[in-house]
Amino acid sequence: MKIEQKDGEPYVYLVPSQRTGLEPYTVDLLELNGNGACTCTDYWTRCLKNYREGDNRIVPYGLRAKKNPKRTQCFHITLARWHWANKTLQEEANRLR
Repeated sequence: MKIEQKDGEPYVYLVPSQRTGLEPYTVDLLELNGNGACTCTDYWTRCLKNYREGDNRIVPYGLRAKKNPKRTQCFHITLARWHWANKTLQEEANRLR
């Protein structure tokens, strides 16, 4: 699965759908004070509602087989955050060596 940074936007990523033929989802990691936002249905129908009803707390997605029903982050936000963290840590490790 190839996750790509959107040109000129350091915290916006294009995350492929697991369903073939669909356009990638756009994830902005800085939205909602760092919770992130996504263009997928799960985010708009569940995660955003949970975020607003949960006093703006960040609640991780959980596991693929056991999604957290109170989640404020969809699977695509989770993947984009992992991608960003791994890339950032690798760059920092290389810089410090």
